[in-house]
Amino acid sequence: MESHIAVANDKLIDGLKFATPDVASYINSRESVTFWPSGAASYSVNGVKVIKFQLNGNNWLDCKSLKIFFDVKNNGTVKLSPRHPGPYVLFRRARVISGGQTIQDTDFFNRTTHMFHLLKSAERRINDYAMGFGCNGELSGLTMDHTKLGVSNDIEAGNHMTVGFSPSILGLFNQESLIPLRYAGGVQLEFELVGTATDAVKGNTAPAGQTPVQSESFTLENVQLKCDVISLDNAVDNRFTEILSNGRHLPVHFTSIACGSQIIRDMKTDIHVSRSLSRLKAIFITLLKTDKTAVGGSDEAEYFWHPMNEQSAAPVYDSDYEVEMQIQIASKCFPTYPIRSMAENFSHLAKTMGLHFNAGTLNLSRASYRTRGFVAAIDLERMPGVGFSGLDTQGGDLLSIKLGSANNTISLDTTNSTFTLYYTLVYDGVIYVKYSGVDVFE
Repeated sequence: MESHIAVANDKLIDGLKFATPDVASYINSRESVTFWPSGAASYSVNGVKVIKFQLNGNNWLDCKSLKIFFDVKNNGTVKLSPRHPGPYVLFRRARVISGGQTIQDTDFFNRTTHMFHLLKSAERRINDYAMGFGCNGELSGLTMDHTKLGVSNDIEAGNHMTVGFSPSILGLFNQESLIPLRYAGGVQLEFELVGTATDAVKGNTAPAGQTPVQSESFTLENVQLKCDVISLDNAVDNRFTEILSNGRHLPVHFTSIACGSQIIRDMKTDIHVSRSLSRLKAIFITLLKTDKTAVGGSDEAEYFWHPMNEQSAAPVYDSDYEVEMQIQIASKCFPTYPIRSMAENFSHLAKTMGLHFNAGTLNLSRASYRTRGFVAAIDLERMPGVGFSGLDTQGGDLLSIKLGSANNTISLDTTNSTFTLYYTLVYDGVIYVKYSGVDVFE
């Protein structure tokens, strides 16, 4: 032991380091600015549905600071009740475009955003929803059962509420690099509203002929995009201009996502995904059951179904309802043997969230995980935590999601219900910011 200690390196402890911290004197200023959408003053599910922002200027965009704010106005004669405390539930699709190149196009934006919110800690979610419609969540120890996370604020007739959210699943706005707006060809964001009002608000439940109890009429007004921009010292700014004008580029790496869905008619089924990606890092899988006879809005944005929820209003654990899961790419399977239990699914989910999204504790109890919060995830990197170690699927290899019943006992009632599988592909994306626009690589 002494000989081992003798060759160890001495290190000065932090308490004995008296160095001056690093500074950034080349930054002249930081401003919080506002961008307004083009095309319309108000937006609704029956009117103009696509909100477009064009981000231009001579400064550098601090991407993580970007947030969307708007007024939700109740046009009805009774109260309007949002289905969920997160304002993102209002949008089904989002796109990021720069220099004419599509950087990210995310369908099921509301469901995917909620999926990642669902996996945050309870306190983080409550803080996020304080900027939204608010919530009356019930804390229990270190977790919060998301089924108890109710909306705490209705909007009275003729009134409006100002809400906002951060579009953090858009990878470009969840990374550290600053973007030079003058060279990026203008960054454009598009947000498309849901198909029907009741996808976002609680529908009228009064019997025919009686006074409505819930409003289904709303518009979004005073829509704004707020973010911080940085101004650099002329010498530093000119140096970047010189680099770009000489034909070089600024690489910006980010984690992006692509989403898709498919109707399933049997619990034992294979879903084939056709998407070519250079570095596929992980896959998230969720399920949705929709009652064909149900009246009212859709649960697409907030319901992550598990077959164990079929038993009763308060289901108990039953091994006959365990889900089997596996990913196959060409001849390789991930994991090598199929996942056959809820416990193993949760283990893979926790690992994937920790590797790619730096999540701490997940906001899921065992009860909520097997009822309305079932999210499955499988990591595909060769070496977790190392850049660009995901799988290359651009060679034409078929990607299959293999779903099944662990004990071959789950049957789906497709006569009365529709069952949908949603998948989210997580991959490394890179843009090259050039003197006259950007190149996108995925």
